[in-house]
Amino acid sequence: MHRKKIILIFFLLFLNISCIRGKTAEYEIRGKTVKIEIADTEEARNKGLSDRRFIGKNQGMLFVFSDVNRRSFWMKHCFFDIDIAYIDFNGRIDEIITMQREPYDSAAEKLKQYISKSWSIKYALEMPGGWFNKNSVQAGDILTWTVLYNTSR
Repeated sequence: MHRKKIILIFFLLFLNISCIRGKTAEYEIRGKTVKIEIADTEEARNKGLSDRRFIGKNQGMLFVFSDVNRRSFWMKHCFFDIDIAYIDFNGRIDEIITMQREPYDSAAEKLKQYISKSWSIKYALEMPGGWFNKNSVQAGDILTWTVLYNTSR
């Protein structure tokens, strides 16, 4: 009986840890199936892709904010370049920026800030550096979020 409890506790801990990692969804952009991790809590947005050694070529992270505003990102503890698309409430890509990786141990005040030009940003989509250009996705494109955001893990 004691062994079954330990196994159950281990399973619940594993399940909880996997849920902390975030909700995921698959959707299509310009014919490419993309696996996205959804960062819709303050904790998940603050962590972002920091401390990850790599992400797959068609993987990324969608940051979902509770309000519409100007957004700012940085490359703290990132090991690879990241493209970021700033997206408005209607799913229209306002701008795309390639964020360059910085030395891992850079002080926070020395990190470059990647600030959106628009004050109307509801979402930010991070993909591997160069992804948007390679896949002909550009500012002005409109992405459909309904299926993406309602699909959770």
